[in-house]
Amino acid sequence: ISNITGSFPAPIFTYLVGASLWISMNHQRKKGISEKQIMSRCLKRGAVIFIVGLIFNLFIWGPTELFDWDILTLLGASTLILYLLRNWSPRNLVGLAVLVLIVSPPLRAITDYASHWRGDEYVYKFTMKDVSLGFLLQGYFPLFPWIVFALMGFAIGKSYFGGEASGKLNRGKLPVIGLVLI
Repeated sequence: ISNITGSFPAPIFTYLVGASLWISMNHQRKKGISEKQIMSRCLKRGAVIFIVGLIFNLFIWGPTELFDWDILTLLGASTLILYLLRNWSPRNLVGLAVLVLIVSPPLRAITDYASHWRGDEYVYKFTMKDVSLGFLLQGYFPLFPWIVFALMGFAIGKSYFGGEASGKLNRGKLPVIGLVLI
């Protein structure tokens, strides 16, 4: 049971970050908040979560673990990326999620993912290359493939809570697609 309780919350929480970001943005629009203010709030939120993730790594795990790329850094980066993709249709967001799923395994193989792991411990050199690869593909919660959960949450949030008519996926099929991808 520890495998389920240890693995299950991260994808669900990441998915909910995507859905709640769309709901929050849509709610702010309905309240008459300007797009500039919405942008500012989203970018600040993403940056603060990302920075808190780095600070958490520094103080909890120590300076040698600063760039392990844990869940908070993923959530902060995902928030920033989702804001940039805010005008994409749910269909395009799902397409991007599928593309990320397709390219992630080969990219990990090309960058020698296994060499950065000793058992369940992530190891890297403090170089720009290793830090970047860790963030993108190799850390505990790298952008590829983990952004898939945030993309699906955003797509479903957009489809169910104020999505546009153009490019909208069939609401009955979207949860099934989301479950399959998760």
